[in-house]
Amino acid sequence: MFKLLLLLALVGGGLWWFARGRRLPDDRRERGSSAETGRGAGSAAAGEAMVRCEYCDTHVPQSTAVYAGSHTFCCEEHRAASGY
Repeated sequence: MFKLLLLLALVGGGLWWFARGRRLPDDRRERGSSAETGRGAGSAAAGEAMVRCEYCDTHVPQSTAVYAGSHTFCCEEHRAASGY
């Protein structure tokens, strides 16, 4: 009887743990890799290089950065505001 209760507790706990992980928002499942800055940055692929905005010093994924020559920005508004 004890073995059956232990097995049920383990299976129930495993199912609860799995379901809990499935409900978390993406930014809590992948710590920092898909957090958005609110300035037009999308989610970064795992291992993608980050670049610094020259206007506000925010780091954004390289694929979503806005470039003006050798200058990098997090969004089009910061590129325009900096005069490039």
